[in-house]
Amino acid sequence: MRCLNLAEALRLQGIKVIFICQELPGNSIGLLEKNKFEVYRLPNEAESAANSGQVIEILEKIGTVHCLIVDHYGLDIQWEQAVRPFIQKLFVIDDQANRKHHCDILLDQNFYFNKEFRYKNLVPETCLQLLGPQYALLKSDFSHHRKSLRDREGSVKKILISFGGSDETNATAKAIAACSQVVNSTVEIDVIVGASNPHQQSLTDLCAKFSNIHYAFQVNNMAEFIANADLAIGAGGITTWERCCLGLPSLVITNALNQEEPTTALSALGAIHYIGRSEDVSMDQISASLDGYLNKPEKLRTMSVAGRELVDGYGCPRVVEQLNLIEKFSHV
Repeated sequence: MRCLNLAEALRLQGIKVIFICQELPGNSIGLLEKNKFEVYRLPNEAESAANSGQVIEILEKIGTVHCLIVDHYGLDIQWEQAVRPFIQKLFVIDDQANRKHHCDILLDQNFYFNKEFRYKNLVPETCLQLLGPQYALLKSDFSHHRKSLRDREGSVKKILISFGGSDETNATAKAIAACSQVVNSTVEIDVIVGASNPHQQSLTDLCAKFSNIHYAFQVNNMAEFIANADLAIGAGGITTWERCCLGLPSLVITNALNQEEPTTALSALGAIHYIGRSEDVSMDQISASLDGYLNKPEKLRTMSVAGRELVDGYGCPRVVEQLNLIEKFSHV
C-alpha cells in the first residue's frame, strides 16, 4: 500500500510507474491493475523474488529505468548490486535496519528515538536517508481531510476497529468483544475488514449481533472513517500514521515483529497507547485499556495532539521532491 501511494504521487507528476510483484497468496496485484498500473508478475515460488536474474530480464524488457524502488525485507546488498547496472538510481524502503544496502536513497518512515544512527554502516556514505514519519507514504486523502479536521474534544461517540489487510490472529474479534463489555450501546462502532482477512465470514456474523456495530469490507475511504471516529483500536504499521495524521487517539496491537520497536517508541512519546502483540493480547487486556481512556477526555486530547505533530500527510510529495524526480523525469 505504501508503494501504491507513492506511485500515485509520482504519476501525478507525469512519471511512468511500473510494478514488479510476486504472485504470493493475498497479493495486491489486482488492486494495482484496478488503479491502472502496469504489473510484471513473478511466479509464486519461494526463490522467485530473490532471483535477480528474473528481475533483470524484466528491467531489460522495460528499457530505461530511471529509478528502481525496492520494498522487500528479503533482499539485501547482494541482490541490489546485481541489478544496479540495469538502472540509474536504486531507492530502498526499509524499517528493519538489519542488513546492508547498496542504494542511492533509503526511506524509513517509522519513528525511532535513534533514527539517525540506525543505518550507520548499512548504507553507502553518499546515500540520501529519508527518515521519520514526515516521509510517511499516505494517500492524498489524508492531507485533504486534515485541512478541514474538526477539533477533537475527547468525548467518545464513535470507535473505529481496523487491523489492516489480514489480521491472522483475529484481533478484530477480540476488540469487538472488548467493546461489547466496556462501551455503552449508544456508542457507534465501525469495523473495517481487509481483503486478506481469513475471518471475514465469522466477523460478518459477529457484527450482525450488535445494532451499534457496522461492518465494512476493504474500504477506499479510510481517511473519512478515521476523521469521523473518536477513538481507534487497530494495528501498527502504516495505519498508525494514518490515524496520527488525523489526530485519532489509538489503542494499538502489533501484528508483525517489525512494528514493535516503533510502536513502543510512539507509546513512550504519548502519541498512541500500545497494548501488546496480537498473539499475546487478550480480550480482557483490550477491555482494560479501553476503560482507561473512555470518559477521560484530557488523555485523549493529549494523545491526539501528540500524533498530529508527528505526521502531516504530505510524505509522498515530500519524498518525490527529495528524490528530485520531478525535474529529471517530467518528460516521461
